[in-house]
Amino acid sequence: LGVHIDENLTWAKHVESIIKKVVCNISILRKVSPSLTLDHRITVYKSVIEPHFNYCSLVWDSITETLSNKLQKLQNRAARIVSGLPYSVPSNEIRQHLGWPSLVEMRRRDKAIMMYKIVHGHTAPYLKDMFNKQKSSEVYGLRNSKLGVQIPQARTSHFRNSFSFTGASIWNSLPENLKDEKSLFSFKRHIKNYKFASTTTQT
Repeated sequence: LGVHIDENLTWAKHVESIIKKVVCNISILRKVSPSLTLDHRITVYKSVIEPHFNYCSLVWDSITETLSNKLQKLQNRAARIVSGLPYSVPSNEIRQHLGWPSLVEMRRRDKAIMMYKIVHGHTAPYLKDMFNKQKSSEVYGLRNSKLGVQIPQARTSHFRNSFSFTGASIWNSLPENLKDEKSLFSFKRHIKNYKFASTTTQT
């Protein structure tokens, strides 16, 4: 399926594969960008480069901060080329100018969308069976919610990085009105404006 899995689930090989593909495409974008309008450069990025950052990210989102930063630097590089702004402008400002979230934010949004599907019964039953309804806030340190899910106990770092743990944590952190959106379309539209706390790399 195009995902490289190593025995220790570090995802280093997979990230290196993404980097090679993205670097090649960024090089092409840099060469053709002078002859393209801003809208066309954005289209090239969205159709040729961004999919590599998102493909199966629910599976490999447990990557280390070092690997995450390597990918973020590439998105920052692409944003600078697309925008045409000079190096004196910080990467965060360039992404805001383009309306691009960081890669960490994108992956969290993808997890939130998957959790919406799971909680609202839009996925296969085995996915919903991974999660139980949230119990008392005293036990789990979170406000009670009719749509909240239990955050499982994590005894290892691997499990803390698993979808079972991070998906539940992200879902429970969302505002109640967002979790209670009546349709997946509406949820996707509103989650785009939700700000996840994240740290991104500047270059």
